[in-house]
Amino acid sequence: EDYVEPWTRDAAINVWNGAGLIVPEISKNTLLSVLVEENGKIRIGGQYWDAIIWIIGAYNYFLYTDDEEFLPLLIEVAVNSLAFFENTEFDSRNNLFRGPACYGDGVSAYTDVYAKAGHAGILDFVKDFPQYKVPTGEGNPMFALSTNCLYFKAYLIAYTLTGETEYKLKAERLKDSVNQRFWNKEKGYYNYIIDPFGGSDAFEGLGESFSILFGVASDSQRKSIIRNAIGTPQGLPCLSPEFERYKPYGIGRHCGTIWPQIQAFWADAVRAENFSEAQNEIMKLTDNVIRDGFFSEIYHPETGERYGGVQEWEGNIIEWGSGKRQLWSATGYLRMILFAVCGFKFSEQGLTIQPIRNELFSKITLKGLRYGKSVLDITIDNFSEKKFVDRRIQNKTKIIL
Repeated sequence: EDYVEPWTRDAAINVWNGAGLIVPEISKNTLLSVLVEENGKIRIGGQYWDAIIWIIGAYNYFLYTDDEEFLPLLIEVAVNSLAFFENTEFDSRNNLFRGPACYGDGVSAYTDVYAKAGHAGILDFVKDFPQYKVPTGEGNPMFALSTNCLYFKAYLIAYTLTGETEYKLKAERLKDSVNQRFWNKEKGYYNYIIDPFGGSDAFEGLGESFSILFGVASDSQRKSIIRNAIGTPQGLPCLSPEFERYKPYGIGRHCGTIWPQIQAFWADAVRAENFSEAQNEIMKLTDNVIRDGFFSEIYHPETGERYGGVQEWEGNIIEWGSGKRQLWSATGYLRMILFAVCGFKFSEQGLTIQPIRNELFSKITLKGLRYGKSVLDITIDNFSEKKFVDRRIQNKTKIIL
């Protein structure tokens, strides 16, 4: 409600979380609205560093809707955008993509050096300190875990869409680089950022979640990440531990607070290994939404109250607001139900439903779910059964587990 124009990462996450199943036309239009044309080529626009997440959102829109007319554009944008970011943000020496973390547009997501000028946006860093600017692309010298995981997944999708083996090879090389350069044996999880200033070994909620969901982490790494996760009374924070500079003022907006879309990815990532952890995230968000009557942007990690956290602004550190009726918080909740509990898994062949027995639900009913050319009514009261729904069905179908 408090944001008036589309953001690339929000659009992609919302569609991916399940909006593409419920409001497919709006999902498609929103994905299209963040594209740009440059030198006769259409590519992804918006904040540059994690814009590649559009490919994931758009591919899942295609899986949900079977929109064949959209497919050529998806392929064109994926190919053009990967080439663009390879030319502007790829660092061949480290075999990683430069840029801040997914969702981390505020300096409260980063170590002290990035906040020295007192500006709120991470995009201001290289303007304030041009001596640190890399000569290509936007120039930010950092490498972030979540962003590089997104590129890995984007390469795999590009390989699936085009059949070009170069994308598969690039994905494999990027995965190797992430594991070589980010994995922290002592901590038992991936470091958050690598940069010329010492980086950060904080636990990044989105980055660790993506590493599990996309298969960057091995089985042993996945278990280690889940075992060593740094939680709070209200669930997994966006980043932990928070940065010391905020402690006299509160909790950093992008470090230590609870963002529901991150809770959702974490619940999805840990479902098979530790469902009680996923269940905790679902319950905490449920309680907060029931109390407020709507989904907020950010919550306090101790109390669960709506809380925007503190962050720099024009040389000061102030408390920011927590947006009302935040869509990716709502679709995040949808993700928790459809993906973490019901075990939805979409492919170009169809939908697999593999729910997990839990203490939250004895029965789940989903009515009027638009999938491809069909409308599904799904009832689940056997949480140990598995079902497959062929993508080619073209009628109203009842599915009972």
